[in-house]
Amino acid sequence: MRGVAWGLLGLTLLTALGGCARSLTQEDLKRRAIRRSAEDEEESRPAAAAKPAAESAASEDGPQPAQTSQATQPPADRGAANDPPSPAGTAAEPSAATASPASSNAAGSLPPSTTRQPPETPLTPVERARLTRENLARIGEALAEYSSAQRRLPPQATHSAGTRSPLLSWRVELLPYLGLRELYEAFQLDQPWDSPHNRRLLPLIPAVYQSPERFDDRTNYLGCSGSTYAFRGHYGLGLNKIEDGPAETAAVVEVNDDRAVPWTKPAEFEVLPNQPGIGLGTLREGGFYAVSAAGTVHWVGLPMDPARLRAMFTADAGESFGLTSLASADPASDA
Repeated sequence: MRGVAWGLLGLTLLTALGGCARSLTQEDLKRRAIRRSAEDEEESRPAAAAKPAAESAASEDGPQPAQTSQATQPPADRGAANDPPSPAGTAAEPSAATASPASSNAAGSLPPSTTRQPPETPLTPVERARLTRENLARIGEALAEYSSAQRRLPPQATHSAGTRSPLLSWRVELLPYLGLRELYEAFQLDQPWDSPHNRRLLPLIPAVYQSPERFDDRTNYLGCSGSTYAFRGHYGLGLNKIEDGPAETAAVVEVNDDRAVPWTKPAEFEVLPNQPGIGLGTLREGGFYAVSAAGTVHWVGLPMDPARLRAMFTADAGESFGLTSLASADPASDA
């Protein structure tokens, strides 16, 4: 140590010179050397301890380089992790305008079927009415979800770019909102309903599109089509264009059996202005079910004045009454 070395050197010099008037004893020099050594050690201790202290702080308080906490992740990553899942999900649910024209399993196996099979025991009229109402309620919910996401009703039919020829019914367009995305993606959306590929999917008619009396690929649930009705145009009727109000305007009806169509075919219920009840009212005794553009289901009794009946189909005629005022007692609620 430097203090000890200087002390010994001083002792040697004093010895060589033969002392002085008041010479220091060896004990005094020794004590001074020890005190200096202790001072040197105190000065050097902080520098020597600095590195372990920093290492300790890093290991106890700071994150390791390979670790990241949620609080330090970029906002985009946190947003993606917290986004709600899509609903048939859909977030945003798909439409023909955004979906890929060709399906991912165009040449693969068919998706699983949800088609309803005949029951072992025939249903009673009330049971058939209840099943119809349940089907139409699901369609109404999907229609409302679609309208909420797209701000419009589905078009009567999808169309390919550059042509006015209809391809597929709005019933195909609604499949993702019914929880049937896999079936939707099995279609070739740029081909007509009766193309060789799309015809393979006809037997897979979803149970929700089957009236209780039918067990084939035809549906009785048709959209109300025409220049002043809910299903019109290439892009679908905007909600802000339904001047009579979505809840007062019929969008889907259950038609008679002779009016049923293949479920993917873009063929709908054409309302005759002078005879709006033609094609309705024989499948269910005493009337028919209708779904409003808002998604609600109503029972409409027949016979009815044609002018009042026509009013529930028009979307922008400005009538003071509509579907809700025409609704009557529902046979599905009968004991």
